[in-house]
Amino acid sequence: MEKKSSKLLEFEKFVNEKLRTDLKLVLEDQDAIFSEIAEYLQVKDTIEKLTDANPKGEMKNFQTKVDLGCNFYANAVVDDPSKIFISIGFGFFLEMKFDEAIKFIDKKVKLLNKNAEDLDQKAAEIKANIKFVLEGLKEMQQLEFEGKEENHSLFV
Repeated sequence: MEKKSSKLLEFEKFVNEKLRTDLKLVLEDQDAIFSEIAEYLQVKDTIEKLTDANPKGEMKNFQTKVDLGCNFYANAVVDDPSKIFISIGFGFFLEMKFDEAIKFIDKKVKLLNKNAEDLDQKAAEIKANIKFVLEGLKEMQQLEFEGKEENHSLFV
């Protein structure tokens, strides 16, 4: 009887401390990927708007506001608007022409979407494992409860 109770506690601990923690981490990673995708798509949209505004490619310098972080903006002047610096990962930026940047962004977004799908699959597997263990716990508790009920019959 005590052995069953200790096993139940071990399974509950496994679900709460291991599986639910793993699920939380996977979902956080997925959210980070979706944020990164949104940033790349925003840059792509900006590039397309700049390209549409100057179809001949004869862009002059222009003024803009730059987010320095925490929604703190500063005025900036863009001297050469024909190129853009794109984050390629690990803190590195690469100067690219607009058409190169759009191609890079398309490939990067495709890769990030694949990573997000993989994490979605992993999250589904963890959720299935949680459900499986919880169903097992439920079944074990019912067996334990039924066993107690038989031992405490009023008609014995």
